[in-house]
Amino acid sequence: MIRSPKQAFNERAILRALLQCGSYPCPEIALKAHVELFVGGIITQGEFDESLRYLDTEGRIINGDGETCRVWKITEAGRMWARENRVA
Repeated sequence: MIRSPKQAFNERAILRALLQCGSYPCPEIALKAHVELFVGGIITQGEFDESLRYLDTEGRIINGDGETCRVWKITEAGRMWARENRVA
């Protein structure tokens, strides 16, 4: 699937934020806030959701149910992709 530069930028920001969480799950609300810091502005909920779906489908992140919202974690495949593509 061909991704636009903006989509790729958002996806790299998501991986970067999840790398900083280590092995801990990150609540979706906090993840979006971290991503907006990395991209230097607000991204729409639609853009954010699309990037999450893409990364989940690619196996780079996984989600689960937290106490109040969805939580996200980076997978080992996501760590490897981030390392190979110098996301940090």
